[in-house]
Amino acid sequence: MKINKLYLGLFSLLALMFTGCKDGGDDSYDWATVSGNQVYFSNELPATQEISKSVSSITIPIKRVVTTEAISVPLTVTKGAGSIYSIPASVSFAEGQSEALIVVNYNPDDVVYGDYEDISITIGDESYSTEYGKSNYSFKIGVTAWVKMSGQATYREDLVTTFWAVDNLVYKLDIEENIVEKGKYRIVNPYGAAYGYNDPGDWDDSKDYYITIDATDPDYVFVEKSELGCDWGYGMWSVQSYVTYYMEQGYTLEDLKSKAPGIFGKMSNGVITMPASSLLFSMADYKSGNWYDSGTTGMFGVALPGAVFADYSVELAYAGIFTNADNEVFAVGNLVLGGDATNVKAIVMSQDDDADAVADALASGELEGIDVEAGRIEIPIAEGLEGKLQMIVVVIADGAAQSVATANFEYYGGGNPWVSMGMGVYTDNFIGTLFSLEPVTYEVEVLQNTTLPGIYKMVYPYGEAYPYNDPGDWSTAGSYDIEIDASDPEGVVIYKQSTGVDWGYGEMFIQSVGARYNVDGGYDLATLKQYGYLGTLENGVITLPIFERETSDGGTAQYQGYVTMGSSTYFSGSAGEFKLILPGSPALQAAKKMVSKKAHSKGAKRFNGARAKIAKYDFVSNNLQPVK
Repeated sequence: MKINKLYLGLFSLLALMFTGCKDGGDDSYDWATVSGNQVYFSNELPATQEISKSVSSITIPIKRVVTTEAISVPLTVTKGAGSIYSIPASVSFAEGQSEALIVVNYNPDDVVYGDYEDISITIGDESYSTEYGKSNYSFKIGVTAWVKMSGQATYREDLVTTFWAVDNLVYKLDIEENIVEKGKYRIVNPYGAAYGYNDPGDWDDSKDYYITIDATDPDYVFVEKSELGCDWGYGMWSVQSYVTYYMEQGYTLEDLKSKAPGIFGKMSNGVITMPASSLLFSMADYKSGNWYDSGTTGMFGVALPGAVFADYSVELAYAGIFTNADNEVFAVGNLVLGGDATNVKAIVMSQDDDADAVADALASGELEGIDVEAGRIEIPIAEGLEGKLQMIVVVIADGAAQSVATANFEYYGGGNPWVSMGMGVYTDNFIGTLFSLEPVTYEVEVLQNTTLPGIYKMVYPYGEAYPYNDPGDWSTAGSYDIEIDASDPEGVVIYKQSTGVDWGYGEMFIQSVGARYNVDGGYDLATLKQYGYLGTLENGVITLPIFERETSDGGTAQYQGYVTMGSSTYFSGSAGEFKLILPGSPALQAAKKMVSKKAHSKGAKRFNGARAKIAKYDFVSNNLQPVK
């Protein structure tokens, strides 16, 4: 299937150097005129000799160029102490024979599945060898512990979806089970011919590639580092879970089980799943440490032969407020459920509450929600709960939350404190610059809070009003106004908020630099203000400071805030032009002349944010520096 594979970032491309050989038959040797029989090992012999427990020997070919006489060639064999393999001390060629066979004998009863031994065979007399061929053959020998399972597994893909605008495909694959380590599985060639978005030449068909999954403990499943054999022009793909990544950093498996259980997957009823953002994906040279968050939708899964994925999907849309005759207030929503979603709970909470934590509490019984079914639902709003709220619906199965949906809204029991100021002028410098788009200036409605002076809201500035949106880019299921805290005109901050927009890479959240240092870095606003990390409100115009950072190519780039998509956060605002001109500002009339009259479209603009990606666990320096 032909698709436009737009890669979401800049990865290091490796220059591969290959050395060609001259034509020379099977082994491409350029034979000079030398004396002797010129005995050699083929350069096409495998690095691993796979044997079988149903036979007692294998043969290894050895060749020569001069065949005029019968000869016996001495061999030097290097193997481990207690080796189960018997290899002769010489090999014989009959007159006219160009190839002989070295017989390796063993007792099948002594062979242990998965136990490979290193062996080296060398031509024992240099007079028989040639400088133009291999005089030594080193290899591993043993019998694989991997056995093909009867039937095929079902693979639900969620790695490539993080980086390209492709769907979560579900398709069948061969799968192997480790008969020594029960609970270990590997799916065969998941990104070969079976992957629907591949074009011919995208994958290496010279050998098999696997995703190896350790489900030996079904409550703590992880994906081992696995090369995938596919390359869309940026280097060979590889995958591993955060578990193996941290184990390479020195953490033990038991450490991670106790300290970070959320990075493990589970296997239940023959279905293996991994939580969102528990996987890492690499292109080019994964040994260099270029690993990026993947599996961000949480859809990654493998159903063993005979097992099926349960449909626990849930979609929720906010539909308004309902007050009954007893003066009880309800949030109303429209709910769509998957066929296996039979135990569903709902509750209304503050938007400050973590929806996933609430879902876990509902599943465990720590919180009491109401039972809901598909269709129109009415969820009671607890007395005294008001402000920015969210409807939370969780599908529960096997005693755990399987899927969660939320819808944001606002409710003020004592009257709405927000009043409209009219239309202001906004220049976006968050989203557009991540997609190689110029900053765009347009009109937005601005609200002010009558009880909290200096708190403003732009009414859904990234919805239909945003000139770069195409139909379907923005959500209509909730409130996505952007609130700006300018209660201190010299200390303006924009805390992390959803824009309600998704251009195919995850719901976008924006925040100012000061907000992130305050919330995630632990710095108080007074300190951030002193060092110039907060914005300003002057003459009715809100602006944010401009920062500089080093780029991977040794240059510098500007930024004014951050955009989060999925589980990844990116520097944004490279144009340095963020501005909101409030209604009533002396600058408003002149600014309205700058509003673009032409229609915009993001079209196929390329996302360039990977170069601006922030490390997941290392986002700020411990020492603030004054803004220059």
